[in-house]
Order: sequence, then structure tokens, then C-alpha cells
Amino acid sequence: MRPENRARLGANDVVLASHPGSGTHWIATLLVELGIFYASGHDELLLDRSTQRTGGWQGPSSDATPAGSGLSRPGLDPIERRRRLPQLARDGAASVSFREPLRVVLTNHSALGQAVEQPVVLLVRDGRDALLSLYHHLRSFGGLECDFGTFLEGNRGAWPPPAFSWGVSTWSWVGAIPSSRLFALRFEDARADPEGCFGRLLAFLGVERTQEELRRAIDASSYDAMRRREDEGAGGGTARVMRKGRVGEWRDVYDSEQLARFRGLPTRVLAHFGYPVEPDATD
Repeated sequence: MRPENRARLGANDVVLASHPGSGTHWIATLLVELGIFYASGHDELLLDRSTQRTGGWQGPSSDATPAGSGLSRPGLDPIERRRRLPQLARDGAASVSFREPLRVVLTNHSALGQAVEQPVVLLVRDGRDALLSLYHHLRSFGGLECDFGTFLEGNRGAWPPPAFSWGVSTWSWVGAIPSSRLFALRFEDARADPEGCFGRLLAFLGVERTQEELRRAIDASSYDAMRRREDEGAGGGTARVMRKGRVGEWRDVYDSEQLARFRGLPTRVLAHFGYPVEPDATD
């Protein structure tokens, strides 16, 4: 999140914390379809501590690392973002009115070195799938040219091993935020039971919507619906923001050496959130 936006978080804000590749665009679109203010803390500029409008898409984020680093925020050119994610590009427009003062603001950063006083929604996805999704996104939009194994090992020291970074970033929010202010939303649970999971999310946010409103928003923000809109806006092609949203894809991709990248801390984080791990991989 930009330092300017951290300084402008207010009493009506909730932080959406998510490691890249965890399904943020899906959740963001759901919020927009529910008529809830959403802003990327990296790519948009909050005007003040309460205004439900932003300065618009800002171009390359000021806190992004160079393309191809492997751990840079996977960002799109502002024009490309509008074409592929029209719902998010419209959010925050002057004509939009909201039913509550709530603002949900995204950060892809860890909680390390931050003092966050707001409630936090922690979007968690199995790190093995999250990094696979991030890798494909960086290949399509971030200029990454290495193979998946090289990406996971840190490209000979060019960046920290992504599995370790995922583990540190995800776990940092668990340690930094009291449980009363932290809502952990597992991507896999939301895919399996969207009405139940998103109903609990709305309760945490203090937002009331009818079941019919929730169902309509779930349908409008589904992967199939968003892929159709992306095709319409971007003219098709193989590069996608909304790729598959598949649960457990890592089982068909990782070899034993790549899975070994998750030994230690990443495996302990996986186990904490209920993901399947090998018993001896926590060592």
C-alpha cells in the first residue's frame, strides 16, 4: 500500500490483505457488485480519510519493484486494466453512491513494520496455487521470462524464494492483528461455498444485503462471468487476468524439488490454515 494511502486510512476503513495470486480481483469485483467501496492501496490514491472516491488509476505503482523481479506486484497498464476489469475501473467514480461509509482498501504487503488499527480481511490461498497463479500473471503482464522452477528458487538470488516470502507475508498478519479484528477468508472455502463465506464476510464488514443481492453479486463476479467480460474488453487472446481460479492445481504441476521449496515456515503456515502437507515438511 502506498505510504500516502496508509496515512489516509480512517475509522470506516477495512484493510484487505492478500498475497498476489490469491484471487484478489475476484473478491474485489464481488465487493463492487455488492455496492461496497473498494480501492487498491497500490494503484489508486485515496483523497482523504473518508471520501468514497479516489484519484483514479495512477499508472505504475510507486511501490512496485522492477518488472521481472518475481516479487513485484503484478500490475497492469491503466488502460489495460480498464479494458480487462471494467467493474473495478468504474469503482470510485464521482457518480457512484454507497449505502454505508465503509471503504475496503487492498494491500499486497506484509504487516511487518506497519501499525494497522483497522479491521483486516486476510485473503488466504494455498501458497502453492497462489505462486503458480502469480507466476503465470508475471509471465503475461510483468515481463518475467524464467521457467517456474527458476522462479521458485529465486532466480539464483535475484529475489527471495517466493515460498518463503508467501509464508512470511501471510503469517505476519496473523501475528500483528488481534483475532477480534481479523477475518481469515480462505479462497478455497469461498470457491466451494460462496454464499456462506461471503455472507460471513458481510457480517464482519457490518454490511447488510439480502440473499438475492448476494446471489446476484456472486453470479456477476464469478470466474466465468469475469472471463467473458475480459474477452469482450481485451479481444480474447491467451493472456488472462482471470485465469482459472482452480483449487489444487499445484498437484498437477509441482515436482518434488519444487514442493521442497515449501519446507519449514511455508509448510507451517499451510498447516495452520488447514492445507494438506507432509508431516515432516515442517522441519
